[in-house]
Amino acid sequence: MEQRDLARSVNYLFTVSDNRDATYNVQSANVADINLGVTPFGSRYKDLFIPSNKIETENLIAQILISDDHREWLYFYKWMLKCKNNGPNNYALPCELTALDSQNQESTRFIYLDCFPTNMEGIQYSSAGESTVLSTTVSFRFNQFKIVDVNGNEIDESWNGDL
Repeated sequence: MEQRDLARSVNYLFTVSDNRDATYNVQSANVADINLGVTPFGSRYKDLFIPSNKIETENLIAQILISDDHREWLYFYKWMLKCKNNGPNNYALPCELTALDSQNQESTRFIYLDCFPTNMEGIQYSSAGESTVLSTTVSFRFNQFKIVDVNGNEIDESWNGDL
């Protein structure tokens, strides 16, 4: 089995903190599910639902490509250990998922604040075929979320502009 150093992608990058050395290539990722709560408004004949003022989010999940030396997997494993041994207040970091356009330029940035890994899948080795591209899926929790669009506009939970 030959494992080639294929830990690169042309579509998505995942960066931890402001450290560009901690930028990883992503094979796939979700922009975390976002839910707007509702508040029931009772009336005599029918209950109505109105939007609440609370946004809830689900985990961010990213499938990170792994290079020959496994540095990507080791980085997230060590980050999990730091959180476990020192508390998340010291190691909850801003993370950014950057989508690239067809010219490999930034198109949209999804920024997750107070982010930390909560789950990392094992590495699946296989001897089937000539080469193997290794990856691991990492789940993250975060407390705040914002988007920077292609024009540089920042959109967060306080946004109240035009649609």
